[in-house]
Amino acid sequence: MRHGKLDRDTAQGLKELRRRLEADGNRVPPSILDETMNLATWNIREFGRRARLPKSLHYIAEVIGRFDLVALTEVRRDLNELLRVMDLLPPFWDFVVSDYSSDRAANKERVAYVFDKRVVRFTGLAAEADPPRKRNKDGRYKSSFTWWRAPYIASFRSGNFDFVVVTVHLRWGSGEMERLIPLKELAKWARKRSRDECGFDRDLLVVGDMNIPSRQSELFRAVGRYGLKLPGALAELRESKATTNLSRKAVYDQILHHATNPCRFTNNSGERALRMAKTKIKVSGCFRTQAFGEAYARISSYLQSMAALGYNPLVAIQIALAGQAADMVQQHDGPTLPEA
Repeated sequence: MRHGKLDRDTAQGLKELRRRLEADGNRVPPSILDETMNLATWNIREFGRRARLPKSLHYIAEVIGRFDLVALTEVRRDLNELLRVMDLLPPFWDFVVSDYSSDRAANKERVAYVFDKRVVRFTGLAAEADPPRKRNKDGRYKSSFTWWRAPYIASFRSGNFDFVVVTVHLRWGSGEMERLIPLKELAKWARKRSRDECGFDRDLLVVGDMNIPSRQSELFRAVGRYGLKLPGALAELRESKATTNLSRKAVYDQILHHATNPCRFTNNSGERALRMAKTKIKVSGCFRTQAFGEAYARISSYLQSMAALGYNPLVAIQIALAGQAADMVQQHDGPTLPEA
């Protein structure tokens, strides 16, 4: 972080914020290269409409810096405060921002993606989603509803995982029923895009302030009917631990997804198992005989399997030389390993 020289009040506030962020239940685990990515969605109320205290911008930057990719909603037309937060973040942070809606109904809001370029890379797609249109009796194509604020789409890559994030800030309206149709249509739109073979990518993350009061509400059930699900890590949390408003009584902000693999987003463990073989081919060319290649594959397979069971390579080799590899695997109820 680039907080620079701070006054006493701001420094004490940062110290207290860090203490709370590191407390049990609040700590964000560091991401693991090619394995995990920390994603957040945050509605910063009227961000940029009125000038915030300088220390508030330091606190916002500190929270954002705990993640790898943050989708910000309710970013207003004036971007000066967002740019100030970017100055406080390390130089390897970047952002992508939408245009603002010019009418008062949408509050002249934007959506911004702020991301750590060491972990996440923007891959080129940035667009707004339009509500589907149908042909009416007059032969004109019109939409039967509006999202009020257009969902903002952007594509990213983290490690070998390519994905598209769709961020939405649904209008509160006069009640839950007024939000039901826009939410249903958003879920239907996401399902259609996740099945589109010509789409930019079929891994969709739908995030943002959806104004869903609880997981038991009809609004939450409505998006679930069209395949949008909570990621496993969030689904395991009790709703009382996943609230997103100040009173901690509602789950207005959501992270949902259409994953091509419901168990995990990537297959990086399998890719890493092949990486050394590809590196050896790149450096050494090839093996002189098939027997040498088979021996390399057998040893590599054994070491990778033992690593999956929690053994470091030196211990794994000692176990193999002692002739105990098969017995060790049976103790873990694991797959049969090749004879070493």
